[in-house]
Amino acid sequence: MPQVFVFKYTASGAIKTARMIAAMFATEMKEKTDGVVKLNDMGAKGLKIFLKFLYSGELDDKWSEFYSEIINAASKYQINRLLGTCENLLPTLVSWENCVEVLELAELHGMTRAAGMIKAFIKSDSEKSAQLWLDSPARKRRRLN
Repeated sequence: MPQVFVFKYTASGAIKTARMIAAMFATEMKEKTDGVVKLNDMGAKGLKIFLKFLYSGELDDKWSEFYSEIINAASKYQINRLLGTCENLLPTLVSWENCVEVLELAELHGMTRAAGMIKAFIKSDSEKSAQLWLDSPARKRRRLN
């Protein structure tokens, strides 16, 4: 059974959401013919955070658990204010365990400021940077060839 979310919302949040959904119905997309918008590239919790931002303009504290979903959706639906907010906050999530993944996400979505900060983090410790390279899947693939 699909989950239903109820939010208190502002008029501007409703307008942003309506514009996003209206764009889907304005083109010859499946949503127009079916009359249903399916957001199947996000989990329920990520979707709830995404919709809460659209309605309130505030990013939920738990966004860091779903940052990839949130950023991908903001980019896909061209929610530039959310993209900007995520770009400002993304560097705060960086660790040695996720820095390559987070950098790739930032570069994929044109977050140059965040990507620069993440690169600076990676360059801040030459030993750990070298280990990242040694452990990288790309380097391992090259070794096999």
